[in-house]
Amino acid sequence: CEVDLMTTKHNEAYGVHSLVGNSDIDYSETESEETRDSRTKPERKLTAVDGIAIVVGIIIGSGIFSSPGLALERCGSSGAVLVAWSLSGLVAMQAAFCYLELGSFMPSAGGDFDYLQRAYGERMAFSFAFFNFFVSKTGSQAIIATIFGRYFEAVIMGDTNSLVTDDGSSDAKESNTSKIAAVCLIVFITLLNCTGIKESAVLSMVMTTTKVLLIILVFVFALVYVAHDSESSKTASQNLSPSTSFNGSNSFFKFGSSLVACLWSFDGFADGNFLLEELLHPIRDLPRIILAGMTTVTLCYLLINIGYLSVLDKQTIMDSKAIAVQFGDTVSDTLFSKGKNVLALLLALGVSMSTAGAINGSIMTGGRGFFAVARGGKAPRIMARLNSRGAPWAALLAQGGWSLLLLLLPGSNFASLLDYFGPASWMYYAFSASALIKLRYSEPDTLRPFRVPLYPFPPLMVICIASFVMISSLITQPLYTSLALCFIVLAFPVHIIMERNGWVQEDGRGRSPSTTRSSESGENALHEKLRHDVEGTF
Repeated sequence: CEVDLMTTKHNEAYGVHSLVGNSDIDYSETESEETRDSRTKPERKLTAVDGIAIVVGIIIGSGIFSSPGLALERCGSSGAVLVAWSLSGLVAMQAAFCYLELGSFMPSAGGDFDYLQRAYGERMAFSFAFFNFFVSKTGSQAIIATIFGRYFEAVIMGDTNSLVTDDGSSDAKESNTSKIAAVCLIVFITLLNCTGIKESAVLSMVMTTTKVLLIILVFVFALVYVAHDSESSKTASQNLSPSTSFNGSNSFFKFGSSLVACLWSFDGFADGNFLLEELLHPIRDLPRIILAGMTTVTLCYLLINIGYLSVLDKQTIMDSKAIAVQFGDTVSDTLFSKGKNVLALLLALGVSMSTAGAINGSIMTGGRGFFAVARGGKAPRIMARLNSRGAPWAALLAQGGWSLLLLLLPGSNFASLLDYFGPASWMYYAFSASALIKLRYSEPDTLRPFRVPLYPFPPLMVICIASFVMISSLITQPLYTSLALCFIVLAFPVHIIMERNGWVQEDGRGRSPSTTRSSESGENALHEKLRHDVEGTF
């Protein structure tokens, strides 16, 4: 990576706004800088290995236990779907590098909102907050809850036959049992977060390692299954042989729409920037962490897909609503004489726990993000209210209510929700990547402790692939993709109306000058720490 040691003065117009929220209390008159830093700044104690484990843990989630069937259906062949997973990993890695430069450039910023505000202004930033509430964050939660419902159904019913569709498509109606389980999960986790962050954080800790263990379990059993006898290896030969693996591949735009399912499984790649303040050597280690972490995740996803393709024929994978359960059933029928459904139910329970942990993290961070937007004057003020335990109850309930609406709409299922959420979400990733390019030109002298390697290839790749995914989805899955686009377009007239009626604050931050100065001081202090790290590294 390239390192810029130039100094700069930050334009006062670019005061920092955090979507995770900072206190509006001004401590400047009662505490010294040292006291504030020791009280609010995390200790630098994480190594590169710690960072890799955290990044892998953030990204690997419920997607890999739900997306393979839809991705294979749209690709048409096992060879094409493995290419799609590999390409998605490469794109997500390039996007992660873009977010790393933006995060080191604005280390106290709150993510896409601030990147877009600094590059394109208030209205573009508002469109992201608006879209995040109505499509991205709540759509993601509805998808995760749907996956939970499918797998939890297998656990409580003990019958995996209902998890295979009879219409030759993974795009199938969810059962009533699955819907009820999904609704209950969103309601329970939302109310849990309303009681305070500590209780919900415990839930996340309990479920962190489950998903990685599940991937290892699937791959190991696939190896044992293939090695069992010649009959068991026929499926693997048919699906993975170079001479036949690309038979049945679909059109170019179908391949593009399959990337939606694959890229969804890499969601969370942009969350590594929080490590900037906790790594012992952030500038030296973060690029290595992203490279190693994203490579590890991609390899894990390729291995588990190879595991599925080694055991299950293509049609079974495409028809299955809960692929890990179907995998467990097939392996158990061949390898075990007793307790044949134990492996399937064990996998179903593990995926259910993993999705519960994933949606807990999404609801917890989403509620606080929408609270911060409301506090900054960008949403109804009631959403900026806290209860006696410091939880943003109004924002959490509003978020949960919209997630439930998406979940219960007619035609709502895993595939339709993914088409609603995926393409448009990647358009905003592309907007943030384009913000990196614009800020390189508009603020060339601003300190950038990290610069993306091979610039401008990474941001241009993200922009091109995101555009390709959007165009492909509009051609092949127009209804739900267009609906999400409507919310992007709608955000701009909504902001104009709110502006004319005085419902938004002009600076978009909703904070006192002293608070803004404090945040700018914190950003400059972190820049100095990063500079010290750079000088110590080279």
